[in-house]
Amino acid sequence: MNLPSHELRETLNAKLLLDQLINEKNVMEFDDDLIRKIKNTNVFLFRDFFQIFQEGLNIGSCGQTSRHLSYLFDDFNLIKKGICKILIGTKGAPSGEHAWLLIDGYVYDTTLMLKIKEETAYSVLGYEPYEQITSGEIMKDKLYVMQREMARDTSTLKWKKELIKEFRKCKLKCSYLGVQ
Repeated sequence: MNLPSHELRETLNAKLLLDQLINEKNVMEFDDDLIRKIKNTNVFLFRDFFQIFQEGLNIGSCGQTSRHLSYLFDDFNLIKKGICKILIGTKGAPSGEHAWLLIDGYVYDTTLMLKIKEETAYSVLGYEPYEQITSGEIMKDKLYVMQREMARDTSTLKWKKELIKEFRKCKLKCSYLGVQ
């Protein structure tokens, strides 16, 4: 798979370290099963969640893409705010501010599209969590639950196409009326 996220990984000063960690199996690319799940996940205004990665829109949008990836899992911690030292100085995260998922002892990084052993992420790559929310806590948020249900429901594809069509009509009407 050749996606824009891999281009970012190639430009990082930590490329050699990441390559070593991949060889040691401490870091893995998203596997085929996760990619399949991503491809079958609904996202408003996109064909599917995978399109966000294909177009490189995950870079600089780690909070949103991590939240969306969380819809695919039942038990996780969403790191809403943290630092990833290997991202410091990059276009999408100049100060290293970052968000990711923590699931079963692995960091799921939607910017780099990597699954990283938690110990490696924290002790070797410099991930530092500051603010997190558990799956149990976030499931109390009715909006999150609704978004999660829509993302997981493949029967909504027809409904989604109609909604996008109506959105575009409204957008055209609003621009015609001078409303932005």
